[in-house]
Amino acid sequence: MKVFLLGIDGLTFKILEPLIAKGHLPGFSRLMQEGAWGILRSTVPPITPAAWMSIATGLKPAKHGVLDFLEVHWQDNQIRLSPVTRRKSGAAVWDILSGYGRRVAVANVPCTYPPDPVNGIMVSGFSTPSEASPFTYPVDFQQELFSLVPDYRIDITKAEQYAEYGDAELLSLVHRMTDTRIRLLHLILARNNWDFVFFTMVGSDRLQHPLWRDLTSSTPSTQLVDYYRRLDEVVLQAMDWLGDDGLLLVLSDHGFRGADRLYNINQLQANYGWTRVKPAIRFKNSLISLLGKLRLGNIAETVYSRVIPRSKKARLASERLFASIAVSDSKMWALTYAGSAFASLFFSPSIPAAEQEKILATITAELLAMDVVNPEGVFTGNTLHSALGLEKPGVDWEGPQALMLASPPWAFQGRPRSDRLVQTIETVGTHDMEGCLLVWGKGVKAGPFENPASVYDITPTVLYAFDLPQESDFDGRPLTGLFTFQHQIRIHDRATGAIWEQEAQVSDSVRRKINHLLREAQ
Repeated sequence: MKVFLLGIDGLTFKILEPLIAKGHLPGFSRLMQEGAWGILRSTVPPITPAAWMSIATGLKPAKHGVLDFLEVHWQDNQIRLSPVTRRKSGAAVWDILSGYGRRVAVANVPCTYPPDPVNGIMVSGFSTPSEASPFTYPVDFQQELFSLVPDYRIDITKAEQYAEYGDAELLSLVHRMTDTRIRLLHLILARNNWDFVFFTMVGSDRLQHPLWRDLTSSTPSTQLVDYYRRLDEVVLQAMDWLGDDGLLLVLSDHGFRGADRLYNINQLQANYGWTRVKPAIRFKNSLISLLGKLRLGNIAETVYSRVIPRSKKARLASERLFASIAVSDSKMWALTYAGSAFASLFFSPSIPAAEQEKILATITAELLAMDVVNPEGVFTGNTLHSALGLEKPGVDWEGPQALMLASPPWAFQGRPRSDRLVQTIETVGTHDMEGCLLVWGKGVKAGPFENPASVYDITPTVLYAFDLPQESDFDGRPLTGLFTFQHQIRIHDRATGAIWEQEAQVSDSVRRKINHLLREAQ
């Protein structure tokens, strides 16, 4: 048995099905005709780093330690932000398989820097500092890669993704990056001795954010459709490599949808006095608001650039949102991005729990009143802990105290603007919870899923296909109903090393009691 996980960042049936119907994607069409397919529910929140690590580990975000692109640390009533480059805990599927002697090849999975020492090859993906970093295992594979693919790129930059040079240039950049990634895949598959391949493509996400309106129109541009044709070619290549004795899972970390309205949640909090905006930003916002009322808004930035010293303006322009917020003077703030489908709400450690609850109740009421969120999109207290896999947050918990998932057609805006609590924009793409999973190969029952699967189910399903034990701490389950074959499910307790057969479904509470008794017996 060989297993190939082909990850496609942000892939959604909203894109696939119209392109299949027009005959553009014969590989995906074959997957849906011959294999099983359905919705793959993402993490809460549906964000790339958390979701890919949950796919790889079978664990919820708080268990593997990756919640966002940035990690928040409190120190002396100030925050320090650090980029997230890898998980903090939890064994990934490639580690587990390596431990059982399987040969693995893993490439371009986000948040895998530095690479793990696997039984095979690993090439780090998004979150790697640069192509100059040591991003492969073994180290000498990097030299081999560059000798055959000298222009190899891990990803395009955010600056390139959102630069104002036009859609054609962005598409060209993504196509060139994708070309180097496909050449890496050829290099890996040429060795043809792998039991397991996990290969991820990210260009889809990079295009769907800014070009969603074009992509979902009745006549998307040829160059845009060509990108998905290239993904289709990779699907066909994977099917050919697997042959008659393999299993292919094509999956995404989250789905996508359109958004044409932005809600500035930090400005809402500033209006109530809970979030303090830095003086220079307040001045800029007031200036823009005044000039807007005088119908002179187009010169606001020019005036601002002459009033604010150049060095200070440069710092503000670097602007992650925290260049705008005086954190030490704020009771709370929201971590979100322009056009993001969610907002993470953080409180100063000095704010009592009772006051936090009152503030969250007010914010929730404001958002519900405008249909920015629905009740199922509000995660606080126990619902937040359950979604993240956090059994009981301790005093050292530095994650959010609440999460808000925006409802269509809304998305969030992070940087406070006193003149823009709500903004109507041209439609952009943003994440949603419904990604996709297509399963093809030996022993797969053809047809749509009866129920949505979860990102937490992927690693358990891979282990089930290999007839290997499940880990006792998994949050997901093997998708046994997709297959004609049946394996006895065995459970491995990492702490004790014990393995037992699962005769029936075991609840989490019973499983914890069993693990506790096993540890005591040692």
